[in-house]
Formats: sequence, C-alpha cells, structure tokens
Amino acid sequence: MVRRRVLLRALVGGTGAAVLGAVCGATTSPPSATRRRYRIGTLTQRVAQCERVNEFIVTNGAAVKTIQTAPVRTDFCFIEGVILDALEKRGYRQSENLEWIVANPADYLATGVADFAAPAKALVALHVDIIGTSNVNSTVAAAQTTTTTPIVVASSSDIQDTGLIASLAHPGGNITGISGRLVDITAKRFELLKETFPWVKSPILVYGNFAPHLRNLEAALEAGRRLGLSAVAILVTGDGTDFMAKAKRTLDDGSDSLVAMGTPGPPEQIVPLVKERRVPAICGTEFGFLEAGAPVGYGTSLDAQTFAEYADRIFRGANPGDLPIVAPKTFELVVNLKAAEALGFTIAPSVLARATRLIK
Repeated sequence: MVRRRVLLRALVGGTGAAVLGAVCGATTSPPSATRRRYRIGTLTQRVAQCERVNEFIVTNGAAVKTIQTAPVRTDFCFIEGVILDALEKRGYRQSENLEWIVANPADYLATGVADFAAPAKALVALHVDIIGTSNVNSTVAAAQTTTTTPIVVASSSDIQDTGLIASLAHPGGNITGISGRLVDITAKRFELLKETFPWVKSPILVYGNFAPHLRNLEAALEAGRRLGLSAVAILVTGDGTDFMAKAKRTLDDGSDSLVAMGTPGPPEQIVPLVKERRVPAICGTEFGFLEAGAPVGYGTSLDAQTFAEYADRIFRGANPGDLPIVAPKTFELVVNLKAAEALGFTIAPSVLARATRLIK
C-alpha cells in the first residue's frame, strides 16, 4: 500500500512528456518508443467485478489504478483488454512503452457527470497523454476538466448533442472518437422485439441516468408507438433494487416484455427480472447481457481499432479536433438459443437467419 501511494505521488508530480512532431496515419511502429512511455488514462464507471484486491487507491472521490497489472477480462469487463490488444498491434505495449491508468468514481456504479469529476481531475494531475472515455457523462466530465489533454471517446451516443464539439467531421477542441445514435439503436431493438416475439404489446423500456438516455427517451418511446408498442419507461440507478420493484409492478399491471436503451446498467440489475418472470427481452450484445441469460441482443461492436488508430495519430502529433468523430462500423445481432429455450421462447426463423452469432 505504501509503495503504491509513493508511486501515485510520483506520477502526480511527473513533468509529462516531450512534444512529438506531427505525423498522421496508421502505423505499426510507435514514435520514439525507446525514448519515452506513453500514458493513457481511462475514465470509466467503477464495477466491482472489474477489479482485483488492492489495485485501486481511493481518495478524494476517485478510485485510481496506476499499477500496470493486466485488466480483468470477463464478458462484462472487456473494453480495456480489447483496446490494449488493438494498441499492441500498433506497437504500444503495457508496462513497456505504454502506461494504462484507470480512474473511476469512488462509488461503485456511479454514473453522473459530477461523479466523474474527481477521477477526471486525477487523470489530468497524472499528466496522461490521452483520456479515454466510454460514455457521454464521462466525456462531459473530462471536457469540463481539461481543454488541452486529448480526449478519445471509445464508445458513446449522440455526442453531437452535447455542445462539446463543432461538428462530427471537424469536432475542434480536444475531443474525437466514436459515437452513434442512441435512438436509432433503440428503434431497431423495438423492431427486433416485435419480429422475434410478435405477441408483445407493452414492453418496459429500461434506461439509465445518462444524458443521451434522458434526451432521447421520448423519441425512443415514439419509435415504439410507431410499431404499435405501448412502452413504459423505467429508470435503473444504484444497485437496481428500485428498478426491480417498479418493473415487477409494471409487469403485474400488464407489461409483457423488455427492451434495454443503450446499456442502462450492468446485467445483474436487469437480466434476473427477465429470467424470473420469463420476459421476452432485447438487450445489447456487450457487457455480458447475453451470457447472463438475455435471449436476444442487438448493438454496435466496440471499435477498438479506431481508438488505437486515433491514439497513435495523437501520439505522433495530430490534433484531436482535426480527427472526425466516426460512427460505429459494425452491428451485431446475437441470439442466445440456450437462454431462449430455458425461458420457453421460440425465436422467429427470420431473426435466426440474420443473426451474426448464435449462443448454443
């Protein structure tokens, strides 16, 4: 513990790195790899399953990991590992020429912009070369903390609606990365729900305490109404206890299915309801929802290669504001046949035919 605190103080007091010459484009050979170490700080939600004992130092509202242990790799905790793999293909290796620092809110599962303020400040104090964010709230907190440290968004929705960028093609400032349209994904999930389970009429729309969820909630409900679905929106926060109680009452009152808006919370807050009440459900394809027992998932795939490309270009001197914010490149439709059978559902042949992956 003492050694880690000394390390944290040393990192905070570091003088930073030399300025690189401007070189753009993908490469497999890092710039000046023998002369310096590059430092990426990730600003993410704190999840107990993604931690090992004594890896994080918790202080002043932030939980920070500076020791260079490999990330936990599970169905829910996969983003770090996938991005590190993509960075390694470009010549950036953890513990060699790359430091991978993780900063979370001190409270588990905290998701508000204010919750990310302290860890964002910790990353700036650690003089990271890039801050990597994984949702809009963490991106907003990072942008409110620094206008100079490059911010690369690994996964987000509707960043163009935040006021943080000038445009997707020319974001300006210090932000770039990957961002999709949440309402489009949610509308597609409603369509798949209707096609997969034709009898449903009143799904629960589960949403999280994220700005894009709140901004797009009415549009998402309208997308359901256009398909003849009378959706009931329920917010999931904290440990999910309140959501579970409200969702059970809503099912008792006539709701018959469930659609997740984006990733509203971890699967253990949502999937148990699906299994207990045998509810038709469409969730995302990531973070372990399908592995936890959701029957169908639809969503974007994490574009780790673009994150790694942008990090490489920034390390070589590119201005993040000149790098366009791109849409997700690939979409997945995954059917968990094992879960569907356990729940007593038969998946429509048209859905099975389009599935990019089957879990048997």
